[in-house]
Amino acid sequence: MDNIFIKLFKNIKIYKIIKYNILLILNKIKNKYKLKINNNKIYLYKLYKNIKNNNKYNNNKKYLVINKKIYKNIKFNNINNKKILKIKKNILINIIYYINKNKYNEYYKNIGKNIIFIVINIINKNIYIKNIVDNNVIIYKNKKNLKFKIGKLYYFLIKEINYKNNYEINIKLSRNDKLFIINLLKLEISEIDDKIIKIKKIVRIPGEKTKIVVYSKNNYINVIKTCIGVKGIKINNIIKELNNEKIEFIKYEEDINKYIIELFKPFKIKKKIIYKEKKKIKLFFEKKYISIIIGKNGINIKLTSLLLNYKIIILNNNEK
Repeated sequence: MDNIFIKLFKNIKIYKIIKYNILLILNKIKNKYKLKINNNKIYLYKLYKNIKNNNKYNNNKKYLVINKKIYKNIKFNNINNKKILKIKKNILINIIYYINKNKYNEYYKNIGKNIIFIVINIINKNIYIKNIVDNNVIIYKNKKNLKFKIGKLYYFLIKEINYKNNYEINIKLSRNDKLFIINLLKLEISEIDDKIIKIKKIVRIPGEKTKIVVYSKNNYINVIKTCIGVKGIKINNIIKELNNEKIEFIKYEEDINKYIIELFKPFKIKKKIIYKEKKKIKLFFEKKYISIIIGKNGINIKLTSLLLNYKIIILNNNEK
């Protein structure tokens, strides 16, 4: 017991935890025990006697003098085993709580931010990731069957953090949340980070496609070209981060007719019928483009419907 937790004593807070828990149990009946730390070792002293003159004991290492009370050094082996076990248990519980509290505070400060983790193992849908800053390992539940590779770095959004119980914390991470995408966009596209270009809406099917509606109050800015950059330089890193997920930018227009045109560029709408009360639109295109407009498994039209908040029916130009 004399040497236990020696490596932790450099941390003053942990030393206080150890000291408090030892004295808490030993002094339950009477305040007759004291602790002293020296050269990374804990020394235990038990009340020996009260004196008027303490000169005799001042320089003696076997004794500790406090307010005319003499405490004599004793070994932890002399203490009841049940008390020792209780001390160890209390110390461990409180140290775990202290470490988790520090971890909680660090992650709490980063709620809403993207943090880099490295994938260290994959077992079924459990992705074991390690924070490259504090080496904390977290299990990420891959519910959307996203692709991960062991040894590769990934961004994760710190979405939420809370205590499961008094001594265990639960960190909720996400790669599906819209804020995760917004953080990636701000990181790579300075105009979005500087609010020169603003995001109106984001819709996404994780692992498949993301559509982002953007606009700017500056009419001289081509928002689509600015977001993409020359040869896609601004979004290449985002596409890589999302494992080659497709990303599409759309310019927002207040007028619904202009907005519909932007949503379906570069395809030309031959005819449209809008049912505002039913929130439904019929759009007519050339037959050869219909499958592309709808997309694989209807992904394109599903995302576009979410952006417009209308049910969209795509029809052949020759149909009524």
